[in-house]
Amino acid sequence: MPYVAAMGDLEALRTEIPAYAGYEDAEARHLVDKQVRAWVGERLALLDDRLHLADGPLSSAFEHLLRECEFSDPHAIRELEQRRFDASDLELIYTLDHRLIEAADRADTIEAGGVADYLAELEQLFASRYAVIDEAAG
Repeated sequence: MPYVAAMGDLEALRTEIPAYAGYEDAEARHLVDKQVRAWVGERLALLDDRLHLADGPLSSAFEHLLRECEFSDPHAIRELEQRRFDASDLELIYTLDHRLIEAADRADTIEAGGVADYLAELEQLFASRYAVIDEAAG
């Protein structure tokens, strides 16, 4: 779903993923991390089905990103479980989650020539998300 200016990121996320857990408590934070990673991973799998990325020149970058979707970052999970985030931290994390979901949803429009940039964009969004979590934690 394209971002609608009148709709906040959290509301947009819950429209796209009705069970989106949010970051209100430690259990929800762990679940939402899984939800976002699974959403992106499912779209990457569809992209691979279409373009056979695991067999091509971008296989290393693709598989690295796919592993990031399959497994939690232990440091990030620890920070998510132990920290309280203020309203501005949450707003930024919701924005990054929303951007990740929107980017993942474009997977079916990506052509072979755009795969490297697309994978780099997803990698950067994940890195930005984890950086906000780290910054808010410390």
